[in-house]
Amino acid sequence: MRRERFTDPIELMRLAELAEKLGVSEWTIRRWVKAGHFPKPIELSEQTKAWRRRDVERWLHERSAEAMDA
Repeated sequence: MRRERFTDPIELMRLAELAEKLGVSEWTIRRWVKAGHFPKPIELSEQTKAWRRRDVERWLHERSAEAMDA
């Protein structure tokens, strides 16, 4: 059986870390996700969710681009 190697590791962020980095509450992030204004997390287990760092960085970049266009 051939083993695949991951060349680009996925960096994940848990909710508490994400809230701290963005300077908002965990509930704010949950509301943004529910409203469709923030990337959805990936489900690692039934009770464990995390966000891909690249998805969050893309979201931040899009928001800063929108702010510059305003």
